[in-house]
Amino acid sequence: MEYPKPDRSDFTPNLEKADIDDVLDLGFGEGVMSDGRPFRVECWAHHGATLLTFFFSSADLDHVSDNDLLRLLSSEGLLQPIDGREPDVRGERVTDAAGNYLWSVNVMIGDDEGVRMRDTHPLQRYKTE
Repeated sequence: MEYPKPDRSDFTPNLEKADIDDVLDLGFGEGVMSDGRPFRVECWAHHGATLLTFFFSSADLDHVSDNDLLRLLSSEGLLQPIDGREPDVRGERVTDAAGNYLWSVNVMIGDDEGVRMRDTHPLQRYKTE
């Protein structure tokens, strides 16, 4: 099966915090999972927490839990749990700019208490224009 590449062309990153409640977008990366499923990961910060959001096709992944999504990302080598830290993972199904049905999976990788998960995929900074 050929999976669609996530289309985030309608997303405008916020590169400067204007006030305390703003999200600050830090970077992104793209890749392909072992089953050929393209993904995009975006790193962002909000209220003292650093998060990753993974976007990938929800085809053949209709009835999965947040824990299933965490296991998938971990088994793909995209996340490494930190011993003794409880990961905070939340997935929801979304539609991208091209009309593709995707999983949007938020993973808190760090907060004021320390690192919760390690991300392993290289990220690049957003370009300022």
